[in-house]
Amino acid sequence: MSPREVVEALMRGISDGRWEELDGFYADAAVVEYPFALPTPLRLAGREEIRRYFAAAARLPLRLHVRDMVVHETADPEVVVAEWDYDGLVATTGRSFQVSNIQVSTVRDGKIVASRDYHNHVVLADVAGRLAAVIEALPTGDSRDARALAGVRELRQEQIPGARVLVTGETAESVDYFALTDRWLPILITFVLTLSFILLTVAFRSIVVAGTAILLNLLSVSAAYGILILVFEKGFGNELFGFQQVDFLEAWVPLFLFAVLFGLSMDYHVFLVSRIRERYLRFGDNDSAVAHGIGSTARLITGAALIIIAVFSGFAVGDLVMFQQMGFGVAVSLLIDATLIRCVLLPAAMKLLGEWNWYLPTWLEWLPDFHVEGAR
Repeated sequence: MSPREVVEALMRGISDGRWEELDGFYADAAVVEYPFALPTPLRLAGREEIRRYFAAAARLPLRLHVRDMVVHETADPEVVVAEWDYDGLVATTGRSFQVSNIQVSTVRDGKIVASRDYHNHVVLADVAGRLAAVIEALPTGDSRDARALAGVRELRQEQIPGARVLVTGETAESVDYFALTDRWLPILITFVLTLSFILLTVAFRSIVVAGTAILLNLLSVSAAYGILILVFEKGFGNELFGFQQVDFLEAWVPLFLFAVLFGLSMDYHVFLVSRIRERYLRFGDNDSAVAHGIGSTARLITGAALIIIAVFSGFAVGDLVMFQQMGFGVAVSLLIDATLIRCVLLPAAMKLLGEWNWYLPTWLEWLPDFHVEGAR
């Protein structure tokens, strides 16, 4: 029998319910998926397991009938693609269903040695008479790449008269999450930056110190995003670290990095500037205050950062890409923040600004004079 005849015989056998006669078409290493009326596809491997499953399926109050079938030959003489539709009825519940199926089979010596079914839609009519259609569409390539996301957005714009259409699944979940973050992330960032600016202005009685802190913390977060894109999306140095190159970053990673990095960066910043302001209020010399603040806090800030870096590096060495992105992003960006930004850029900026570091407009003189370290 030709590969096409073997597959056609299989389809006819399924329609007629002649399960036992199909046994000769499968080799011992066959892998088949047949969901029938079961909630999830069932994977079977081996002749005996296939025979037992067919025997059990034949005893179910289930009736199948192939309505239409087209078998296509491919460039590989052993590979056959069959498109077929079948009707089913579960006698115990009165539930009928229709399945459209694409089956890719490899046939050798009159036996199907490998077979994979792709079910692209199922239509169910429940006992109450309400009709519901469950349509499964598998995107080509990654389920969360740009093409898949665009496909879901286009699908949701389709209007079907008399029906309510909902799209779900992994790709749709990503689309919904991106929409949620696109709406709330700017609000969150604006709220965090505004509140931070107000609190820093009150704590240090300087709009320049507050503004510098915001800019440097945003620089730290931006460095995290840039490094992640460079390594994971562009593939620069990913093999050196043992990371996988992907088409996109996990949807939750940017928001997570912003929250963690901004919080840690602000913690280090307040600790450092508190020492500088304390020295400045005591002696009135900005340059010596900056030098004293760096000298007394650099080792503590670096040591604290190394502890956090070690923790998140543990996530980066895992196998899941999402945790690799999270761990690597936090570890590398925190290293940059605690060394280059906090111990180089910040003191350099404060030295260049000089007395302007402690500028507070006269119309804000009414603000209370808090001391972060308590009263002198």
